[in-house]
Amino acid sequence: MRWLNGDVFAGLWVRGLREGLGTCHFGKGAVYVGEWKCDKMNGQGMYQWPDGQKYIGDFVENFMEGSGKCEYENGSEYIGGFKCNKRHGRGRFQCKNGSEIIGIYRDDCLDGPVIIRHASGVVDVDYWENGTPVGGGVRWTADKKYVCELNKGKLGEQMTLCQGKIITEKIKTALKGGLHDI
Repeated sequence: MRWLNGDVFAGLWVRGLREGLGTCHFGKGAVYVGEWKCDKMNGQGMYQWPDGQKYIGDFVENFMEGSGKCEYENGSEYIGGFKCNKRHGRGRFQCKNGSEIIGIYRDDCLDGPVIIRHASGVVDVDYWENGTPVGGGVRWTADKKYVCELNKGKLGEQMTLCQGKIITEKIKTALKGGLHDI
């Protein structure tokens, strides 16, 4: 089926609606391959934007919703939860430079316990709110011999390894256990 706007659909139809498996090439260059229900992207699918960005995962009513993987045009990728086309819930963002961010997302922003493993080997374990570090965390050197407090993303005083381990375990437990209200 071809629409006037340039969209082309190949797949199953039920009572005039896209239903089941199908592929839609959108007139502006995007492509969706996956499950349809009541004429909407619903279930498992893959959506690729014209710039090469790609999402593979769950869809609900035309939205990226549930679990999925987004591969960005710059080579970075995110694996985790989505809600209304935004990163939401637990997720892991792998940067092109080798850094990794594991945390809780809300409305596409880090919001809760976060672990950042820098490509250099330095590790930040901290709390974030609405995309901004708020403090209460620590930064470990790559060799794990030194640890400093983090306050709003800035380095503070050096602390003992024991203090650093206690704070690190508290934040890791919050991240793993979902103690943060999502």
